[in-house]
Amino acid sequence: MMDDMTFQPSAPPRPLRIGDVAPDFVARTTQGEMRLSGYRRRWLLFFSHPADFTPVCTTEFVALARAAERFSAVDFH
Repeated sequence: MMDDMTFQPSAPPRPLRIGDVAPDFVARTTQGEMRLSGYRRRWLLFFSHPADFTPVCTTEFVALARAAERFSAVDFH
């Protein structure tokens, strides 16, 4: 019976700050499931775009594609 329990939502976590360890998560990607903790102590780039088929999306994707070789040269994932 729920009478003995009181639901108390936890406080929202504080925003991450420079130097914080990011919380682990698993994401479905075009290369299968990937876990953030698998990249600990390595450079990692998170890329997000505002919407599909927008000028910003197109220019950012092209710029990242052109920079791919430079990212790989420094073991950036």
